[in-house]
Amino acid sequence: MADNDYGLFWNSVNGDRKYDADSFEIWAKKFFTTGVFNGDLQVTADGGMNVLVGTGYCCIEGKVKFFDTAVSLTISSPSGVYPRIDNVVIERDDINRRIIAKVQEGALTGDDPTAPEPIRENGVYQIVLAQIYVSANATEIRQDYITDKRADNSVCGWIVGTVSRVDVQQMTAQAEADFENWYEAVKDQLSEDAAGHLQLEIDDINDKIDRTAVAATMTATGWNNAVYSFESSYPSTTYDIEIEPNGDAITTAQLDAWGQARLVGSVTTNTVKACGTVPSIDIPIVIKAVKK
Repeated sequence: MADNDYGLFWNSVNGDRKYDADSFEIWAKKFFTTGVFNGDLQVTADGGMNVLVGTGYCCIEGKVKFFDTAVSLTISSPSGVYPRIDNVVIERDDINRRIIAKVQEGALTGDDPTAPEPIRENGVYQIVLAQIYVSANATEIRQDYITDKRADNSVCGWIVGTVSRVDVQQMTAQAEADFENWYEAVKDQLSEDAAGHLQLEIDDINDKIDRTAVAATMTATGWNNAVYSFESSYPSTTYDIEIEPNGDAITTAQLDAWGQARLVGSVTTNTVKACGTVPSIDIPIVIKAVKK
């Protein structure tokens, strides 16, 4: 790898600035998170025991690949005794210097199988596009056997920007330290009542910014005239809420139902309205609630 003493990248003069693939990887890792670009590389049933990985772009720790044609993969025959869960992965292979789509076969662990952990060691780094449920006597892979994992940051994740997030921990820590120093300087100047009032205001602010995120399910039977209400659990007099699909649990069919519903919120109640097709299946969601 080229010497990074001078930064990246410069025109070479008499060979004094040389770069290689590792140099580009160092550059790319700061601009693109590991994962797939939004909507790319969807896994769908392809008849029989086959699945199809759609076209798209991925980035794995600074190495990138554009799949310009769909890739068909065959799921191995079932055991005849126990089900299993396979992963459809994109694998970065540093030994063979390639990025490929492949099936990571799960283990037979009994009637309640679990998906294998993606390999991330010894020059191999895998991201999981989907999990495939293979029943004991399966003869085909149906779409409802496929669980989309692209939105799950623990095994894949969407690339939606050039950085994953802004790290505010250092700024928060500095602000807290500044406040503590200020409070120590003025607390002896405050009356007991004033100090107590200040603490109550601080506690009230902390209560208001307390945000909880819980997994829930929007049931198919919970809709009423295209409206779904969360008021019984999160009354709008007490909470503001945000909802989003649960990437850890949602299937492709459920995600399609979410998109086709074209949901809109309300400024007065904790409800959503389906402006499109009212979902006919349960949809796993995450509810983020904030006290008013």
